[in-house]
Amino acid sequence: TDIFLDLRSDSFEYQHSLPSKLFCYAALGRPVISSDLKAIRHAVDINNFGFLVKPDRADQIVQIISEYIRNKQFYNDHCRNARRAAEEYYNWKKISPVFLEFIEACSVK
Repeated sequence: TDIFLDLRSDSFEYQHSLPSKLFCYAALGRPVISSDLKAIRHAVDINNFGFLVKPDRADQIVQIISEYIRNKQFYNDHCRNARRAAEEYYNWKKISPVFLEFIEACSVK
């Protein structure tokens, strides 16, 4: 797959959930076109490796894909940036201490 699309409907659940697939896509070093969800906007700097769109905006999605096809450097930059983001910010070794502390703090003793 050259570009990952994750176009979800606009619902309360999706707006407040961070799709874990996004991090898998970044780790694979591919650009992402994802629904413009509040959770993503607040937690991930996706602008360096993808786009947030309204799922019903087919014209915008086609325009983005066309730009990736026309501009190989732009595509390659987004691939490289996706992989770098996964390695530097969104990998388990980096986030696990904070995440595990959060789980422990939430657990009932």
